[in-house]
Amino acid sequence: MDVLLPPYRLDDVGETDERLVRFLGYWVSLRDDQAIPRRQDFRPEKIAEALPSLTLVEIVTENGCRRFRFRVVGSRIEMVQAVTAGDYIDDVASQEGRDASTARFARVLEAGQPVFDRYSMEVNPDRPMIVRALSCPLSRDGTTVSHIVTCAAVDNLSLDFLHRPRASR
Repeated sequence: MDVLLPPYRLDDVGETDERLVRFLGYWVSLRDDQAIPRRQDFRPEKIAEALPSLTLVEIVTENGCRRFRFRVVGSRIEMVQAVTAGDYIDDVASQEGRDASTARFARVLEAGQPVFDRYSMEVNPDRPMIVRALSCPLSRDGTTVSHIVTCAAVDNLSLDFLHRPRASR
């Protein structure tokens, strides 16, 4: 897991996926003179090519416990992770995805900077996927992280397992 610092270059961590590069460029463009871009300035439609692979998570504190609630979930993420807007990270189907996301979100909160991560996820046992995820902080006030927006690029994405016949009862 790598924390990105100014000038915020993905090639510093060996990543060249154009969608992730454009996503990071959009986040940087929102910063202006603020430490963290404001949530209200973030417009997912401005990076339409990333929408299927995008999540926007709100940091929620309930009874002294911090939880991560999905506010926007792209169609690819929805299919692979079986989560929808309103779900919490605890609801993510895959243990690997849940653990990797929770650790990455905690690191974004700690650093207040974008975090890049690579991990393997076995949604389809016959074909593990390699996920490259870039998570960037957003704020309500320009300084405190209140939301985290993530764009994921996936190698070996196969959704064949979604079309397998269900076992008969």
